[in-house]
Amino acid sequence: MTTSAVALVELLERSKHRFAPQDRVAKRSAVLALADRPIRSGVLLLRFHEALCFMQAYPSDAKLLRVVEGILADFGKRVAALGTTEVRRLEETGVARTTVYCPLSYAAARWLTRRFPESAELDWDDPENEEGLAAILPLLVDVLAEEALVEVGVPYRRWLAVAKGEDPRSDVAWILDRLERRPRGREAARALYDRVQPRIQWELRESVAASRTLAKVPGRPVFFHRGALLPRGGPLGRRLPGPRAAVRAASMREAGELLDTAFVAVTLRYREVHGFNFADPGDVVVADVGRGVEVAWLGVLPAHRLPVRAHYGYLLLKNGVPVGYGDASLLFDWCEIAFNIFDTFRQGESAFIFVRLLAFLYQWLHVRAFYLSPYQLGYENEEAIASGAFWFYYKLGFRPTRPDLVRLADDEQRRIARDRTHRSSRETLQRFCEGSMFASLDSPSEAAVRDFEVRRVALRVAADGRMQPAAHVVAEVARSLGVIRWRAWLRSERVAFERLAPILALIPDLARWPLRERRALADIVRAKGGLREAEYLRRMQAHSRLRESLLKLGALH
Repeated sequence: MTTSAVALVELLERSKHRFAPQDRVAKRSAVLALADRPIRSGVLLLRFHEALCFMQAYPSDAKLLRVVEGILADFGKRVAALGTTEVRRLEETGVARTTVYCPLSYAAARWLTRRFPESAELDWDDPENEEGLAAILPLLVDVLAEEALVEVGVPYRRWLAVAKGEDPRSDVAWILDRLERRPRGREAARALYDRVQPRIQWELRESVAASRTLAKVPGRPVFFHRGALLPRGGPLGRRLPGPRAAVRAASMREAGELLDTAFVAVTLRYREVHGFNFADPGDVVVADVGRGVEVAWLGVLPAHRLPVRAHYGYLLLKNGVPVGYGDASLLFDWCEIAFNIFDTFRQGESAFIFVRLLAFLYQWLHVRAFYLSPYQLGYENEEAIASGAFWFYYKLGFRPTRPDLVRLADDEQRRIARDRTHRSSRETLQRFCEGSMFASLDSPSEAAVRDFEVRRVALRVAADGRMQPAAHVVAEVARSLGVIRWRAWLRSERVAFERLAPILALIPDLARWPLRERRALADIVRAKGGLREAEYLRRMQAHSRLRESLLKLGALH
């Protein structure tokens, strides 16, 4: 009797993350049985797709991997064979030969229309897009600005068609290009686009790389799983630093490939990352952290760096498959980290990947203290609440920064000790995400770091009337540092100085620092606008007086 497709997919879902000999045999048999079998249900086809993607990232042997990748390579044909109703069930899933509808910022929309010009267009079925044109188009067609001010029911889509003329580009590509070429008010126009964010219809038809189906970076050595997946293990302190990660700079070609993969991975899931939107291809490193896991660490272009902290985006690859992403803001030897594993891969080695990510930061950037924001724990983040993110991090050694939440966690731990079936209620999980979490690994001044927030520094700048880096503030700080020729610095270095000057001006005894320390601070400022922000961090870590001064500025009291 032939086993049904439903039963075979269910078997894969049960065994995809198991690697005992019998599980490997069962997976291979089920995949081979489904390889040439049509699946007419869109929902079942999606479940099959997710199991295949997991097995591509966590393969048990070379033969199974070849079969899995062969099915994924032709998966678009399976989608095309579905009826119209079933295809609609796959819309917005990111599967090959489907469509996603994504409102994007100006930077992300520019990337998408340049990389996939034939398949990205405004979603004209969305009535809000025409309303968005009412705000944007008058900036691009001067005569329309007058009509828009006094007329009701202006046919903006028709105006757009006339203004474009014979231009073969998509409507959204034309709009973005005209905004880019505005002779005046370009930044304001971009800001308006970011606020409106017209919805873009992206048809995933050009290549399997433009989908979740086979979004794999080629040429990676494969780690085959011969035994059980690693357990979560104990607190971080017992596992860091661990084996040293192999870190290398990416070539420009590889960097471009990684950036494309990162953009596709998050855009298909309706997300954006500042570190991806403004990544610097010249500042990309790849860390091999073990078991087929790589961290693609992406620096930010100088013009888009944060004023004080260093900021990075990162993509997590497992055997070349993007399995997660995040970003990180770093200052001295502490880091606020955002960590996200995509749904498809959550039954894999998430804890191992997170620990090895932190080990890479511990070794490469000398990070000794890690923060998790309330959002990462579930504040306005339903996904984190549903996955029990708080307890995932708690078991790794993170603790709430607020004393009342520490007591609540202790109470929950006692309940669990008494009753192993106890699960924290939704209300309790929502309480936990009212504050941040913290883990320290031999960090100096741990208590001071716990109490530090960059936003307090910014508020003090605002209270001091220096929110805008006025020329006199920069000149004042330049005199304090003994920097005479700062106007001859590179433009990126000058911009960094102008952004940091209002903060440095709050240090009361700056002009009385020893000359050696003031010169070192000037070098730190220049490094902020340099080729790689890692140098900025390393120089900051060596400047104890600057650390003490900033800690005071950002302290709770």
